[in-house]
Amino acid sequence: EFRRVLFRSNLLAEAIRTTPSDPNLRFYYAHRVRRFDPNLARQQAEAALECDPGFAPAHLLLGELSRQAGRLLDARRHLETGLEIDPDFAALQLARAQLGYELLDEDAIALDRLSKALDVRPSLQRQPTLLAQIARMQRGLGDLAGARANAERALSLNTRDYGTRALAAELALDAADIDAARHHLDTMVRIRPFALGPRLYLARVLRGLEEDEREARAVLEAA
Repeated sequence: EFRRVLFRSNLLAEAIRTTPSDPNLRFYYAHRVRRFDPNLARQQAEAALECDPGFAPAHLLLGELSRQAGRLLDARRHLETGLEIDPDFAALQLARAQLGYELLDEDAIALDRLSKALDVRPSLQRQPTLLAQIARMQRGLGDLAGARANAERALSLNTRDYGTRALAAELALDAADIDAARHHLDTMVRIRPFALGPRLYLARVLRGLEEDEREARAVLEAA
């Protein structure tokens, strides 16, 4: 993988030398090298903003790099600047909400901000990742009914999202809705038939209900 990334990065570096004022090239280059050389990625993202101060994806990347480096205030500055440029940028909305949730004094504020963004911008309401993130935040704040509703909304937009399906199963168990929990766990098994995790979870649910031990055993033996 490293060789492939290096080869493509070299092609992008050559293209940048030919067209140094193209923010897209610099952003793609930064995105390519971010895992292997975050400092170079930061330099290229900053250069993209020098080419075009209104280039929102560069603010998203700089926010993520700052967050990974533990510079949370810098991350917040970049993400909020990006949202001022493009408030309909779903990835920016999600990154800002996640950052706010990590800042322990901002969890409720982050949830409120993201919920209001969805209320006033219909395009964001069709983003299952945003809805799933709201569900996780609501669960953390104790709003289990709201969390469950948003998890289901996210699944209605992407039925094969394994992570959201797992969240919906946990929320159903929290609400003692065993039928819904079994439905979600069965679906997880169908999505990833060779994954052991959902089968173990489903088997524990079946045994907890004191159902036929053979059914629980069959779930595990099918893995």
